[in-house]
Order: sequence, then structure tokens, then C-alpha cells
Amino acid sequence: IEVMPMVPAMLARLWQVECAESRLRSLKCIISGGDRLDVSLAKHTIEHIGPVLYNLYGTSEAGFFMLATPQQLIYNGEVSIGKPIRGMQCEVRNADAEGVGTLWVKCKWAMVGRQNCWQSTGDRVLQLPDGRFLHRGRADRMVVCGGENVYPEHVEQVLKEHTLIVDAVVYPVPDVRFGCVLSAQIELKAGALLTEDDLKEWLRARLSPLSQPELAFNMQAISGIWCTLFSLNRAHLPALLYCCELKNVIVGTGVMAHACNPSTVGG
Repeated sequence: IEVMPMVPAMLARLWQVECAESRLRSLKCIISGGDRLDVSLAKHTIEHIGPVLYNLYGTSEAGFFMLATPQQLIYNGEVSIGKPIRGMQCEVRNADAEGVGTLWVKCKWAMVGRQNCWQSTGDRVLQLPDGRFLHRGRADRMVVCGGENVYPEHVEQVLKEHTLIVDAVVYPVPDVRFGCVLSAQIELKAGALLTEDDLKEWLRARLSPLSQPELAFNMQAISGIWCTLFSLNRAHLPALLYCCELKNVIVGTGVMAHACNPSTVGG
């Protein structure tokens, strides 16, 4: 096999297979698409099997219209979605002070009724001086936490940069104090250990105060497997988490460990 299209989650799991590097050596082109490609996964792939990774970007309505080559993929610690292909017109509208705005596109091969018409992708992007674009999340996923605008996808991207984290999903949940807070599901590498305090400290250096979530670990993985080195009564767990009296240890099991704000943890 020399060419393989896949979503980033599939690529991440391939790297967990025994002898993954030797098995992937035949690939000349990996086309990643359908979801955000995190920078740690991109760097790992390039470092181990060479410049074979491409990042594909498009929408259902407009089709495929951007591509980042291996040489265009990484920019200042972020993954680029590349440059528009020939015949594609792109504009960044309603940009904020940092230049991040909503991407609008126009092309003749869009779906019926939208050819040669400007349409919003709903994605927030930043255009670089060389023409490449950086994806900064969905405009419709913005949430207000304590009066501040927060983008869950940005937090997901930061979490997935951790060397022990395979995947992460961040989403808002109601909260009586702040209106809503962020909750996350985090998947660790098999056999990996990660304490709550260590993860919080790691996040503190990488997220601004506006995006910093208050996370505490619910030690029950979604599969129902307990991911803790300690023997605990589940009924006592919420109180322990809320009072921060326990230094939790997360053990990677190949499943998703649930992390959420202490006020949302049930018995």
C-alpha cells in the first residue's frame, strides 16, 4: 500500500499498533481529512516515516478546496490546512484584532445551487502572509463561560499536543456558577500514567485565562473500566474530586477517560 486516506483518529491508532513504523514504511502519501490534524501527530508521522503526510480541507457544500503539502504542513507549532487550490476564491470576513475570522469560499464546482456563490464555511481561520491558512475552530462552537468567549476546539488541540494523550473531545456543560463550563473526554496512550495536577499544570502554561478549563477527573472510563491505581468507592468519588483531596492517577487503557468540572460530577 502506497496511498492511504484517513481521518486523524485512524492515524493516531495506527501508531499504537506493534511495529507501526515498519508497517507504515511503504506509504508514499497519507491524506488526512475529515477532522482537525493535531501537530504532535503530524510531527510524529513526519519524523518516523518522512514527508508523506498531506492535510486535506473542504466542506460538504463546496467540496475539497485546500491542501497542505508536507512542506506546508507545520507553521509555528500549528498544523496548516494549506492553500486554496486553483479556481478557488477565499475570504476571511469579520476578523478580530488577531486577524482570525470566518472563512467564506466561492467556486464553480460547489453543490447545485451554490456554484460561483459566496458561502460561509462556519470555520474560523487565520491567513498567513504566504497564503496558507490556519484553522482556529468552528464559529458555531463558541461558548460563553463566565462572560468570556471560549472555543472548545482550541482546548482540544492543546490537549492533543500532550505526549501521553491520544485523543480529546471538549464540550460545554451547564454550570450554576458560570452559566457553562468545559467538559472533556481524554484518551491516553496504552499504559500511560497522568495525574490530574500534572495535566492542570501543563495546561496552565499553554492556555490563556479565557480558555483555561477547570478539569477534575472522573475515574470511570466510558467503557465502565476504572482507570485508577487506588481502590475507591464510587459514591465517595465526587466529594474527593471537589475538595481536591486526592492526587488522581489516570492509566491509559485505550479507552476514553472522562474529565469534567467538579460541579457536574454525579454520584
